[in-house]
Amino acid sequence: MPLQANSFDCGVYVSIFMRGFIDEVLIDPKIQLENVIPSIKQRISPSWCTQKDVDELRLVLQKLMMEKMKNFELLTSATAAVKEVVNKQSSSDEDDIEVVEN
Repeated sequence: MPLQANSFDCGVYVSIFMRGFIDEVLIDPKIQLENVIPSIKQRISPSWCTQKDVDELRLVLQKLMMEKMKNFELLTSATAAVKEVVNKQSSSDEDDIEVVEN
């Protein structure tokens, strides 16, 4: 596994490591739970995580986060617009109510 060269890719490295761990270790039906740690040490491969993998996954995650943020902003502004319409409608309805005193 390559060493992390910055202070912001730790999640990317963990994600790639876990993908390799699941693909190489947990998928093997011959591995017993108590043998997982020794098996990991034997099976860790430099091919699990190259700098190219880290760079590509970081870009994928950035794009995904930007899309989610944009969707959240659209949802937030749509919610605010609906609330404004509802508030205007309810204040308009209050103006139409005639109070009758006995």
